[in-house]
Amino acid sequence: YPCLLNCLCAPFVLCYQSHKIYCCACFFTYVYRLLVSVCCCICRSMCPSCYRYTDKAFPATAKSIGAWKDKSEADVGKEIEWQRAVAYFESKLTAEQSKEGVRVKLFEDGVEPKDVAQGGLGDCWLISALACMSEHEGLLRTIFKTQEFNERGKYSVRLYDGRAKKWTVVTVDDNLPLLKGSTSLLFAQPKGQELWVVLIEKAFAKFCGDYASLDGGNEIWAFEALTGDPVHCLLRKPEGWIRHDLAHMEGAIRKIGLRKMKEVYTDEQTFGLLRTYIKQKALLTASIASDGEQKQDTGLVAGHAYSILDAKRFDKVSLLQLRNPWGSFEWKGAWSDNAPEWDKNPKIKNLCKHVAADDGTFWISLEDFVQQFNNVDVCQRSKGLHDLYIDLHEGDGCLPHCTGPIKGCSWGCCKFWCMCKGPRCLYGHTPPTGKSAEIDTGKDDTLLDQVGATMQRA
Repeated sequence: YPCLLNCLCAPFVLCYQSHKIYCCACFFTYVYRLLVSVCCCICRSMCPSCYRYTDKAFPATAKSIGAWKDKSEADVGKEIEWQRAVAYFESKLTAEQSKEGVRVKLFEDGVEPKDVAQGGLGDCWLISALACMSEHEGLLRTIFKTQEFNERGKYSVRLYDGRAKKWTVVTVDDNLPLLKGSTSLLFAQPKGQELWVVLIEKAFAKFCGDYASLDGGNEIWAFEALTGDPVHCLLRKPEGWIRHDLAHMEGAIRKIGLRKMKEVYTDEQTFGLLRTYIKQKALLTASIASDGEQKQDTGLVAGHAYSILDAKRFDKVSLLQLRNPWGSFEWKGAWSDNAPEWDKNPKIKNLCKHVAADDGTFWISLEDFVQQFNNVDVCQRSKGLHDLYIDLHEGDGCLPHCTGPIKGCSWGCCKFWCMCKGPRCLYGHTPPTGKSAEIDTGKDDTLLDQVGATMQRA
């Protein structure tokens, strides 16, 4: 009966979801833009000082920075200045860009891992989590309640409070900290003219108390706060890789512990787990335990989190693809960017689509991985409707070039129906349970490629 009921209701549910995600979002975007245009004109004429939103709960003062680099609030105040996002980004524009009408956006040309770069704060745990999430654009966009650039500088971000087990909305303004006399932002470094990275970092700072509270942390806490989904980590011990679950403790909002579980895995089993999690589009990071960030001769950085992007098994070697959120400092050993192993194994090079580039992305063998890394963080994220969103095409502007939402709605509906993305997202996934995934014992990826090639020829 449940299966029959699902089949009967499916057309109506799909129609409702497509209208809700795309058509209604498009309509209300235009309504919101119209209201904002009218209200902003009235506000500017009646009370210019009230026009820009100012977050009094998280003011543009040294208090919001906190004990950065163990400095007093007074010393921090002497070194820091604040600037509105629009003023900051416009100061970075070239004369040609100004003529072309380049402007600030919340999202610019989609979301990619290279959009995320760490600044002068030890929050690689957060930056790495964001880099992982940027592989799944729909998931990242759902964090924002404000879906596009806001002229008043007011943005709302949704974060999950693991202690209270509920979602909370954090509202911030677009005042951003800089070192006095500097032309670069103090903390997270955005790409181009987009705001989403710096705003999420600021929302986390407000959520935790101040920016200094973000110095040092754990990726699984970031994953939980960003997704609300089950998280755990695998710690390498002499007896193997042991699963630990996140446990919240009394005190500060980020005060957590790790609860040791019974699951213990060998290196090969852990690799199989990672392959399964990657197929499930889970969020994964790896790190090397350390009291602080320390650059090593291997090219890796201890006390620093790396995104795990892929895992491939071959007859000769098992490889993992990782990414440094800094966008640089890569592994220098076997199977690194310019290592001789690639030329000796052209088929593996082709299957891995390897390109040598100083972009923070690199491959490493399983043997080297288990020798270098001792922590893997896992977020078994929810899939399905979370992955669907409307792209408002902010680059098309608001007025008079107002076709962005219509483009997003049309293309979104096309993917939803013509490419069957809607049915797949609605019925093709099961919610995460928090239990460990099955270990992938699949065949050599070279053999799988040969099977695929044979099927294509047939």
